[in-house]
Amino acid sequence: MKRRVLPVLAVAALLAFPASVARADGALNLAWTNCYGDGTPVSNMVFACNSNSGSHALVASIVAPTGATQLTGVEIFLDLVSMSAPMGNWWALFNAGSCRATSLTTDFVYGGSGPGCRTLWTAPPASGGIFSYSSPGFIPVLPSNVWSQHSEIDIATTMPPAAPLAMTPGSEYFIANVRIDNALTTGTGACAGCTDPVCIAFTYAILSQASGNVLVNTSSMNSAVTWQGTGADCGSVPVRKATWGAIKSLYR
Repeated sequence: MKRRVLPVLAVAALLAFPASVARADGALNLAWTNCYGDGTPVSNMVFACNSNSGSHALVASIVAPTGATQLTGVEIFLDLVSMSAPMGNWWALFNAGSCRATSLTTDFVYGGSGPGCRTLWTAPPASGGIFSYSSPGFIPVLPSNVWSQHSEIDIATTMPPAAPLAMTPGSEYFIANVRIDNALTTGTGACAGCTDPVCIAFTYAILSQASGNVLVNTSSMNSAVTWQGTGADCGSVPVRKATWGAIKSLYR
């Protein structure tokens, strides 16, 4: 599993967080195009796979837990499960040498217009981006016989400790857009697999703060979406029992 490293200061800030993680209330939401709480959420994306232009945005949001009042960083994890084994090369994203190495990006500017989802970032985060993408294959918490059908996106942001952010419990907050573009979908050099059904699940988030990190992993139907309809086994995404020690090991 290859990783693209965030700026040194961002990684150092994440490693400086306390070694404790408290489980919390709150919930994870995921939808296509808009924040889950804004209007009618789009839970399935259908694409004819007949164009190399355009993109599709996954919008990750969190219903705030109690105690998230001094945020200095947020890390989120999305798991992808393909109906096909192995997962098609259309999903070989981000890593150098992959079939669609430049087709996965993220940003932290919410473009929705509805009232149901607040914007957490009052200013751009100090640093942030895609920390890693397993493409597809090795995910340590899964049995090796299903690695070929899974990928995982890890996105991290940090803010200066002197300017922490606060969340109002029970309110839904936009966290990140995850954009998948259509490059190399058709024609010469196209990467196969665009038409394969895939489930994408927002599996957990770590809210980092000086007083103690908060783990949100309350999953529901709101935390998973599909690509090209049903068929992929969303139930095969593991329930994670993360520890801060395990999470810190990702940065070494």
